[in-house]
Amino acid sequence: MSTIKLLRFLFALVIFVSVFSFTPKVFAFTSSNFNSNINTSFYTDNTSYGFTCPTSHFTSGMYVDYYIALDNLPPVRVSAGGEICYQHQVFHYSDIDSAGILAATFPTADLTIGHHVRFFFSNSADPNADYFEFDTNGGIAPTPPSPPPSPVCTVDCFSNVLFLPGLEASRLYTQGSDGNEDQLWEPGGNSDVEALYLNPDGTSKNGNIYTRDIIDLGHNIKNIYKSFSDTVNGLVSNQKINTWKEYAYDWRQDVQSIVDNGTKYQTETISLVDTLQSLVDSSKSGKATIVAHSNGGLIAKALLKKLQDDKNAGINNLVDNVDVLILVAVPEIGTSKAVPAVLHGYDQRILFGFLQDETHARELGRNMLSAFGLLPSREYINRVSASPVTFVDTIIPSNVTTKLVQAFGSAINSYDEYKSFLLGGEGRTDPAINQTNLPISLSPNLFAKAESLHNSIDAWIPPTSMRVIEVAGWGLDTIASFEYYPKLCTASVGCGFTLDERPRFTSDGDGTVVVPSAQYTSFVSNTEKYWLNLLNTKNDHTDILESSHLLSFISNTVQKLPLDSSLSTIPPTDSSSRLRLSIHSPVTLDAYDAESNHTGKICPPNSDFCYAEENILNSSPRHWRGWASLRDGFAVALAGNEADFNAFGGIENV
Repeated sequence: MSTIKLLRFLFALVIFVSVFSFTPKVFAFTSSNFNSNINTSFYTDNTSYGFTCPTSHFTSGMYVDYYIALDNLPPVRVSAGGEICYQHQVFHYSDIDSAGILAATFPTADLTIGHHVRFFFSNSADPNADYFEFDTNGGIAPTPPSPPPSPVCTVDCFSNVLFLPGLEASRLYTQGSDGNEDQLWEPGGNSDVEALYLNPDGTSKNGNIYTRDIIDLGHNIKNIYKSFSDTVNGLVSNQKINTWKEYAYDWRQDVQSIVDNGTKYQTETISLVDTLQSLVDSSKSGKATIVAHSNGGLIAKALLKKLQDDKNAGINNLVDNVDVLILVAVPEIGTSKAVPAVLHGYDQRILFGFLQDETHARELGRNMLSAFGLLPSREYINRVSASPVTFVDTIIPSNVTTKLVQAFGSAINSYDEYKSFLLGGEGRTDPAINQTNLPISLSPNLFAKAESLHNSIDAWIPPTSMRVIEVAGWGLDTIASFEYYPKLCTASVGCGFTLDERPRFTSDGDGTVVVPSAQYTSFVSNTEKYWLNLLNTKNDHTDILESSHLLSFISNTVQKLPLDSSLSTIPPTDSSSRLRLSIHSPVTLDAYDAESNHTGKICPPNSDFCYAEENILNSSPRHWRGWASLRDGFAVALAGNEADFNAFGGIENV
């Protein structure tokens, strides 16, 4: 080995010996592995020795882990992925003793006497270990050694963490025509959203889109996963866990495809299964904990279902190496909010439509398999009491909702009716792209794929060895149902009625997902369920992982400490009344609390852009288009002309 290579090796040795604790590793031997040509007088005349990389286990150019075992001591990893294994290439290590590698690895050993030294090379893709060995008195071991014992972790033996983010929570990129990278999500405008459109079969129109990272800091300087990342990074820096990985993914794609085929990154496709395996291999406990948010929970369940099937088929036992699954605000059986979101682009505007408006949001979702996966599943219809869709008509048929009422009655009462409505079973025609008040009809083929996904994961029962925790956000107005009704048209005299919609809310949710869906697995297994009260916080479904109580809960779970008592094991109660205002005109609405804090729309003078100010708890601006929801103690200011107020919807006190 050259002096430079030797110094590089010694540097890696010092780093890894000082940083890494023993990592459980099970070695197996299949045959005589390395062809040793160690000179028997090696430790007498300091001549070189070497060995060839076998072809049976490692591919050419593979980085492998390097371990040293002295006598009967457990092997110590001195380089992780630091040695390149080329087929038939001879490795030469000159004068290891004088170079100090053995002395640095085993500082308490007396190396002046004879010792038995074993070198092991392994990689995470193969359970077999290749080895060579020699004695410090110059002898070569004639037979393969026994597998070295697995090192035992004794302090802070906690599991590595795999994090699966939610829908629209991974950034998406492509290469621009100028050769520079172009970020498409988060979007810089509706043209970026158009670049993400999909074909009718759900494939991307642009085949060169890739991902790289999750969204830590989102639009409006709003943290999404920043505090979560900081928390888990703290576990690593404090040496509680060895590492963690976020798995960013192209959230437009089908959940099952992400599990089976991996995710396209800039230069490679990264496998979710391999990502989990690498975390298990480097974990102090030999296991991994999965934390999943929102749509990431559907991916987690599909992954674990696949791994359970793999175990049953004798392929691998990786499912046994997942010790804890933490599902945070996961729409396990869908969410009612997805119905108007997909059919109308409802509540999907970003920055008042400057970055994404309802028209572009609906067109993006029209062929997006992941969006179909968020629609209420059969189990949702069977278990959640509120109908996801209801219909109202006038005494004299309006010819606006009449066909809907005739086909489905006043409410969806069965899964077959619900499916028929989504597919346009009453006979509606697709509206113009910009007519977002009228529902589109969904693709039967894409809906069938979503059905197949939920038929699989909704029936999944976790293995008894796995601890499963479900955390549901509670206290925020969350769509329980979406009502279609005929609204008197005021655009021109004698135009009659036009179709309009109004959401019906429940406080039993996080603003997006209702509790029964977020705690579905507790119906089918011995799962722990918790409620996180969001009523007096600024957090909602999107940034729920910014909650300090939830972060403490997750951190303590990983470290096997007592859990944060702020999360309840019984449903919270809300005795306050709420005022809901229906706004169906250009009236502007501003709310103020007793301390003059304001929530509403701000349009600075001499600027083309407006933004939402949210200084009152639980007054998220997402409700300030069409509907507003306020609790006790607010003052409301409405502004508009006389015609605007004539079209003002109304007030509902609950």
